Amino acid sequence: MIEPLLHDRTVVVAAQNGIPWWYFHGLKGLYEGRRIETVDPDGSVTRVLSLERAVGCVVYCSTELEGPGVVRHLEGTRFSIGNPWAGGPSDASGSVRR
Repeated sequence: MIEPLLHDRTVVVAAQNGIPWWYFHGLKGLYEGRRIETVDPDGSVTRVLSLERAVGCVVYCSTELEGPGVVRHLEGTRFSIGNPWAGGPSDASGSVRR
């Protein structure tokens, strides 16, 4: 559903729990070119969210679901944001405002 919102210069910060769909992107060796099937089983996420403009986000917080539509924040407020395969700041991660 995000595809209509994406334009040439749009960057996407995907904060998710666990290993992201782009985990092997740019990695040389045995896993080069692979995709995590459990996160992006048919490649539809990768087709819509170009890996070159995806910005990684490691979430350091803990929450729990108390009920339908109710999320309780337990601890942590840190979100590390950046482009893990660029070897430093990229144009995409540099455009993210904190």
